[in-house]
Amino acid sequence: MKGLHAKMAWKVIKEESIWASFMARKYGSGSNRNKSSLWSSLLPIINDLKQHSLVMVKDGSCNVWDTPWCIPPIPKTSNTPYDGSLRRLLESVSIKHRIISSFPPYAKDKLNNLSLSNDRDQWVWTGHNSGEVSAKAYRDSISPYDAGNHSWSKIWLKVIPRKLSMFIWKIKHGITMVDTFIQSKGFHLASKCRCCIMPSPESADHLFTSSDLASNIWSWLGNLFKCRNRFYNLQDLLKFWIDKSSSASQVGVMKLLAFSIGLWEIWRIRCSATYGEEQSITLPHKKFFIFHTLRIIRLRTASFTPHAEASDSDLVLLSDLNIMSRPPKIHRTSFMSWCPATNGVTVNLARSRNKVAAILRNSKGGFISAKLLSLADSSSLHFLSSAINSVISLVHSSNLILTQFQWDSDFGSASTKMWIASFSDIPAITIGKSSNSSARLLVQDWAGSSVRPGSLTKRQLPLSVFLSLERDKDNLIQDLR
Repeated sequence: MKGLHAKMAWKVIKEESIWASFMARKYGSGSNRNKSSLWSSLLPIINDLKQHSLVMVKDGSCNVWDTPWCIPPIPKTSNTPYDGSLRRLLESVSIKHRIISSFPPYAKDKLNNLSLSNDRDQWVWTGHNSGEVSAKAYRDSISPYDAGNHSWSKIWLKVIPRKLSMFIWKIKHGITMVDTFIQSKGFHLASKCRCCIMPSPESADHLFTSSDLASNIWSWLGNLFKCRNRFYNLQDLLKFWIDKSSSASQVGVMKLLAFSIGLWEIWRIRCSATYGEEQSITLPHKKFFIFHTLRIIRLRTASFTPHAEASDSDLVLLSDLNIMSRPPKIHRTSFMSWCPATNGVTVNLARSRNKVAAILRNSKGGFISAKLLSLADSSSLHFLSSAINSVISLVHSSNLILTQFQWDSDFGSASTKMWIASFSDIPAITIGKSSNSSARLLVQDWAGSSVRPGSLTKRQLPLSVFLSLERDKDNLIQDLR
């Protein structure tokens, strides 16, 4: 909600709409400030935004006092004889002579160097590169822990039960039904933490971090994973167990799952003590809790395949917990950048206007030859037929068997393949531009050079084309293993 209020507050500061001007004029004065609940919510955000903003002076319409046209802004005092805009101050010699003497030196220098224009003054918020306030940008600025941090995606891992993921999400957004949350909604009730021997007011920070039950559970889990730490608030707790646990490693996922179990156990016991028959806390037995947690971890991670190799310390921990270390997932290329025909010669074609490059390779990716063609007509199908016939003649003269043509969408469309099939028995397929990168690089290099048409050996190839051919061959060999 603060993010949405920040967008509204920014509009009020800039007075860029009729509504914003109305709010600023009516409730900006001291007499009406407490007459609107919305304004009461916006006012602290307006003050915060102003503290992290500056004004690019253009027409001088901004107020002289408490406006960041100079940094820091000049505060307005009760005996200030002038309350107006910069433009009026600069245009009136008498006012300027009377007021400027009270300005600090940095403000005097800024004022003397100002040159006004007809454009409107521009407010710039320093909390974002764009200078504008958005809901996300403001939320990130007031919560640096969340800014640009993708750690919270870890709570939605498949190994974590959805019920527990949703509960952690509620904790993160501060909407768990603890006493302080209920009180914040206007309900009057006495607050008592049911998870402490000596009762304290129940807040999310206290319940999940420093209550007697939470202290025991985090101590047990810390000893289990050999990562004990002291937590002063809920943010420290979440940083330690979520940020420092890698979702790519086996031990990291185990920690995330154990942490979610610990939070849920605290909440379960708290609710039992609040709404149950006994109305008192019953601490879980340490050995039973550890046994129960490890049992769930083994069951939930049985089919988990880590993406990262376990470190030496992780291997020691897994051995101590009597859990088998799992090998990491082998990452293969998601697609073959180039795939030739299973036998014979595959020809890759690329064009640039009236120039064509053809690369001939065998079924194992080995380079055979390259051909540069310059054709007279680049706008008709005769161009394509001439290129196809030239390549066929080249292959036949070398006593090779041509099996397949390959090109991308820049060379010919799907309908072109049908037309080619009418006069040639050689199949033609359309591949992606990245898969046809070797031929594309060759024709691009040729289009920018003075090389004459003809055949090229491997030694005559440009370096970029040679490296692309080798990469295609390496990917092909790796994929065949």
